Amino acid sequence: GAARYLPLNYDLFKNDALIFEALKQKEMTIKSDKTPHFVKVSFPEFPFVGVWTAKAGTPFLCIEPWYGIADGAGESVELRDKAGIEHLEPEAVFASEYEITVG
Repeated sequence: GAARYLPLNYDLFKNDALIFEALKQKEMTIKSDKTPHFVKVSFPEFPFVGVWTAKAGTPFLCIEPWYGIADGAGESVELRDKAGIEHLEPEAVFASEYEITVG
């Protein structure tokens, strides 16, 4: 699908991370109008991606592919029932990967 754009500003994060679920395009790219540089994070298997920064004026943005998310405000969900949780049999192995491209 076509690329979508989200102009970044600190107000976007005033209530915490932005959490995206079930994105059709399984990658995010940070670009600036000021330089040709970029950072792209590809996460083909992850169901969630969180985007956050620490506080207004902090000179970084974090893109984190996630398999689970925190409980909603006022919720307390059992670990086995949390959104995105992976259930493994004893001694089973789970592996996943993401890729970061810097240009």
